[in-house]
Amino acid sequence: MDAMPLPDLPPLTTILAATDLSEASRPAVEAACRLARRLEAELHVVSVVPHPTQVHYDQFAEALLGRLRDETSARMKALVGSLPEEKPARLRTAVREGDPREEILRELQETDAELLVVGTHGRTGVQYLSMGSVAEGLVRAAGSDVLLVRGPEPPHFQRLLVALNGTDSSQRAAARALQIGKAFSAERVDSVAAFELPMGWELIGGERETHVERMKAVTVTRTQAAREALGRAWPEGENRVLEGAPRTVILKAAKELESEVVFAGAHNRPGWASLFLGDTARVLAHSLPCSVWFVRDPEERHPVLKAILAQLTGG
Repeated sequence: MDAMPLPDLPPLTTILAATDLSEASRPAVEAACRLARRLEAELHVVSVVPHPTQVHYDQFAEALLGRLRDETSARMKALVGSLPEEKPARLRTAVREGDPREEILRELQETDAELLVVGTHGRTGVQYLSMGSVAEGLVRAAGSDVLLVRGPEPPHFQRLLVALNGTDSSQRAAARALQIGKAFSAERVDSVAAFELPMGWELIGGERETHVERMKAVTVTRTQAAREALGRAWPEGENRVLEGAPRTVILKAAKELESEVVFAGAHNRPGWASLFLGDTARVLAHSLPCSVWFVRDPEERHPVLKAILAQLTGG
């Protein structure tokens, strides 16, 4: 299969950051702020007040909801006012009420944001943005790119890694990484492509090394356009093509290269977005030592996901 050219992605013009206003979720808001400033994009920051029934309050529901609403609005104002960097020219905030995942998806749809930024470990008493609950659901259901920010500090977007496999989704991931890397004058952008021998290769006959070289040659060809584009922009970057399970190869590369953000293509499909075969995307989201940016396929190519999102948001 010949290498596919990198797509020409439109710039990000609107970014939505979802926060539970905990200290652990702060890096996600700071990362979104950093992106919005550098890309000259509009930034929306949303926090959701869960309905009292969702946090197991049986009495004085309305009074408690009103208090939660007032406290959340005050904390949102304090958060925005305390951001350490200069604010984006266009910054808006919203406090919504209801189920956090559904309300964040509604806000994403209403703002038409191309990127959703979420912290993976922010949590309150209801663990409202903890990985394994709302954040995981957002990656599954969002029709936009999703950046999961991990760690005590927001990424500076200086050391990026692209997971390649030759699909159009991974080509989009490479194009997005190029876009972000250039905007931030990144120190380096690396790539890694993994390949495995197909099941039953022994039945074909021949030496294992011969089959490995053939599979590697196929992977090299399919990822050539992306690797060459990255190599031209960052000659000092590494573009690895390695045998092994994708999740294992990507995790190892991210650790060895000390990557801040891994860019990975994700298909808009029911269930967890998958990079390759199996649940690679889910493993990466839970296991990577750094932030991960899932680059979504165009929504119009996936009417099923659009219908699911409309049902979730009541649209």
